[in-house]
Amino acid sequence: MRKVILLATVTSALYFMGCAMQQQKPRQAGWTKPGVSKYDADNAYAQCEYDVSMQKLDPAEKDKTVRYCMMRQGYRYGYYE
Repeated sequence: MRKVILLATVTSALYFMGCAMQQQKPRQAGWTKPGVSKYDADNAYAQCEYDVSMQKLDPAEKDKTVRYCMMRQGYRYGYYE
């Protein structure tokens, strides 16, 4: 009888732990701005990359310039909720 109760307790505990873990969404990192969708943020990033690619800069300067381009538009690098 104790084995049945122990088995039921362990099974229900594992079930509820699994349910709790499924409800958590993985967090995605990227450029964020309040009120702006991820799609629009990705488009703004693509536009910054395109504009910077037209300039003759070394790779380190290109990354920094793209970052400044996004920040100038009000974006910050962080996690989506």
